[in-house]
Amino acid sequence: LAPFTKLELLNLSSNVLYETLDLESLSTLRTLDLNNNYVQELMVGPSIETLHAANNNISRVSCSRGQGKKNIYLANNKITMLRDLDEGCRSRVQYLDLKLNEIDTVNFAELAASSDTLEHLNLQYNFMYDVKGQVVFAKLKTLDLSSNKLAFMGPEFQSAAGVTWISLRNNKLVLIEKALRFSQNLEHFDLRGNGFHCGTLRDFFSKNQRVQTVAKQTVKKLTGQNEEECTVPTLGHYGAYCCEDLPAPFADRLIALKRKEHALLSGQGSETERLECERENQARQR
Repeated sequence: LAPFTKLELLNLSSNVLYETLDLESLSTLRTLDLNNNYVQELMVGPSIETLHAANNNISRVSCSRGQGKKNIYLANNKITMLRDLDEGCRSRVQYLDLKLNEIDTVNFAELAASSDTLEHLNLQYNFMYDVKGQVVFAKLKTLDLSSNKLAFMGPEFQSAAGVTWISLRNNKLVLIEKALRFSQNLEHFDLRGNGFHCGTLRDFFSKNQRVQTVAKQTVKKLTGQNEEECTVPTLGHYGAYCCEDLPAPFADRLIALKRKEHALLSGQGSETERLECERENQARQR
């Protein structure tokens, strides 16, 4: 492809491309579509603006340094950390979709070179148990971390203080940092499907009344109900969310999760737990 010195758009989707694909020599290429292939490693040139590479086996992406903003769509691949995208790929990103990958920890500091450009970050359906680093994402509008394994919504989430849309639905959240503050422009706040300590919701919402109002509006819009439906009948509510008074929140929740894991592995899990696992597996296979 090297002779195509003025090529700006290349569509190679739904082919049988595999292993390493080096397109770095296409210095004028702005839009690349590689959806539905078997590529494992990808290299692109300095002019890339839009990269569609969902449904591959990509574990590494390299981008030559360029000045333009980037929109990168890498859903359903084998990315394990943000640094699997090199510095060029993490610089001046506007839209980053890493849904359905294998990421277990995210460090927001690794997106510092996109702090003034990043608008949309999708990390749904990974395996994240920890979020690190604080960067002020000045233009971030949407943050989707739903269907992960996060237990604590900590101070690192101040990086997303200006968002209008945020979801941490279906995690393992127990506690929220009560000092967190969000923009008055917040329109969508979804924390359904977690295992909160009631005290943490009380502390957080007492300092964030506007967020509590938006949370109730979000649940009403999505479910038609004023509160989320609790999967465990004994749970109570604070605001729109299910919660439980836990003397030792992290320890109590860890014990409950271990018991659930053991029951599922031994075939003794409840019907609700089995259906929950099936739903998650089906969603990850879409």
